[in-house]
Amino acid sequence: MNENELLAAVSAALQRIPTGDGMTALEIADAMNISEDITHKALRWLAKTGNLECVRVWRTNITGASQRVPGYRLKTV
Repeated sequence: MNENELLAAVSAALQRIPTGDGMTALEIADAMNISEDITHKALRWLAKTGNLECVRVWRTNITGASQRVPGYRLKTV
């Protein structure tokens, strides 16, 4: 998979997110079966182009408590 294919895949994954929510970097990496490092590189590139929005999303932590963590979604036009 080259860089352009990776970025297209990350963008496609982020487009499937319901409005108002986002995906964590780990969720994106798991959904695409790629490493978190590669996911972070793709997210940084999307942020540089102005197409990425960082949002806080609710997730359950290891102790079972809900907390807000960084999530990502594509900016809507």
